[in-house]
Amino acid sequence: MGQYLYSPTPLLAILLTPLVEAGLPWNSHIANTSLKKTDVVSFDPLSLLAILWNPRASTSAARLYTQQSRPAFRWPHMLQIGCVLTPVGVLVNHLTLDYQSIHPAVSMYMANVVSLAVKKSNIGSVNAEKTSLFPELPVDVGDDLLMEALNFKPSRFAANDMMVVHVKAVASDRGDSGGGGGGGRDGAALALAWSHAKKGWLVAKLVLATELGAGVVAFAGTVFSALLGDMWAVTLFATYAFHWLASTAISFRQLIIPDPNLTIKQDPRFVFAVYERPSGGAVIFKGRQDVMERWARMKWVFNNVSVYNICIHWLWISTGAAAAFTSVACMVNMGGYMQLGFLGLLLYSSAAELWLTILTRKLQTQYADSRDFECVLVGNNEKRYQSIIHATLGLEEEYRLDKMRWINLGLLPSMQIFQAMVNTMDYLNDPANELNSRLVRARDVFDDWCVGMPERDWETRDGIWAEIEKVWNQRNSRRTSSTTKVPQV
Repeated sequence: MGQYLYSPTPLLAILLTPLVEAGLPWNSHIANTSLKKTDVVSFDPLSLLAILWNPRASTSAARLYTQQSRPAFRWPHMLQIGCVLTPVGVLVNHLTLDYQSIHPAVSMYMANVVSLAVKKSNIGSVNAEKTSLFPELPVDVGDDLLMEALNFKPSRFAANDMMVVHVKAVASDRGDSGGGGGGGRDGAALALAWSHAKKGWLVAKLVLATELGAGVVAFAGTVFSALLGDMWAVTLFATYAFHWLASTAISFRQLIIPDPNLTIKQDPRFVFAVYERPSGGAVIFKGRQDVMERWARMKWVFNNVSVYNICIHWLWISTGAAAAFTSVACMVNMGGYMQLGFLGLLLYSSAAELWLTILTRKLQTQYADSRDFECVLVGNNEKRYQSIIHATLGLEEEYRLDKMRWINLGLLPSMQIFQAMVNTMDYLNDPANELNSRLVRARDVFDDWCVGMPERDWETRDGIWAEIEKVWNQRNSRRTSSTTKVPQV
């Protein structure tokens, strides 16, 4: 008996008995495939709309900080889809990066700036050799008029199209930041140009009404949520309301400005920069040398001259980060109808941003005095030399590319026939030559350059002269009729 008392077998049997009789959890229940029934409305999955990446929201935030149309137009930042991701990114950069050289807000803006590789640039004088001035031009993707010029609709002969852009001024020329220069317009003159707009007051009212619409929805959502006792909804709508207030405060300031320490020597000579589009055609910029150089060398800095600017910047990124967190944490816990109201806020603000963009473009297109760029398209020409002749002889003086070195820039091959064409156009554009007999003498210049030309180029020679004669006669007829409108060639 004693041998069984100390044997481990009975003890092991006692311990294993419950395990033998136990069943696995799923053995005692049968899987139920029936759908869950509920009367509660829910839009939980749509909470992701608030934090979806939206490039338009990023562009809108950049416009908010730069306010490049001030004092004529104030850009309001809307609470559209993805609007809270940009302040979160700025906040992360503040916490993780050493921004002694560049401020995170400037980094946010520069993410919406692309570098336009210009083929070459040259000083615009007839006898000057080409001189490279700058390899790139910074382009703000939020500048609708400039982007429209770069992305112009091609004709049937896309490779021969040319968009001529007369650069009148750049941001720092407008007197916004005290960094003005030759050829620019001060802020008072710009504001005066816009103040003469017949419907300017109506546009301002429309912008204000559109902006207030988002704020009213955010604050109304906060009040109704409190009345319903839905604290999740109160938190969500309140954070968006405060973020709207911060955005509105910034819209009355200019937190990112051109570097006021950039000094450029005044130079009235014209410079040409050529951008050849991958899809065909060329965009040719014409402007004063000092204006173009200021554009190429432009740097942006955070405007921290006042404590107020720093405070509203931090208010914007902190409320934006809080709104991003509550967009998911509160959206899935609050009532279904308040979820629907929040989605309505996002959709309204997204549509409002599109509406404001269209309104801004229409307004800038209508009032030429407020624009930094003027454009004219030379297109639908079967031969490239036809476009060049129209651009060199046929355009109004402010657009005319009369001092551009086409062969030096690689836009024409260095052949005898094209050298004859270029020198003939130089003669016609030279004001020192007698106007009445200029075309007759230009024919002599053209024939002299064509001496000894190979027979294979004779057809091109005749076509070039016929085009020169036609465009010159059209130019003279416009001069006699005193037409001031820019021809659309």
